[in-house]
Amino acid sequence: MARKFPVVNDDPSVDDCIKSMRIRDWLVGGAVTGSAWCYGYVTGKPVRGATATTAAAIGLTFVSFMILQDTKGRLMGYRENDREVKLYGVMNLNKE
Repeated sequence: MARKFPVVNDDPSVDDCIKSMRIRDWLVGGAVTGSAWCYGYVTGKPVRGATATTAAAIGLTFVSFMILQDTKGRLMGYRENDREVKLYGVMNLNKE
């Protein structure tokens, strides 16, 4: 797959991805985790608390992978990354 946007980091670590998360990423993370908790609570009768907590943990795991994939795509130039280019600059891919 060809890169459509400038490369900020050709091989970002998890730490790089977390540091470059956008506000939208944080909001999506909270919304998905909260929604999963609500789903677990509604469907968890007779042990609502345990089911809701388990569903929230599953939702948090899912959204963590989703956000890391999205952030890594922005840093590697596969997704729109104007904010990251302004913040971190463009990586020089000519390794001489």
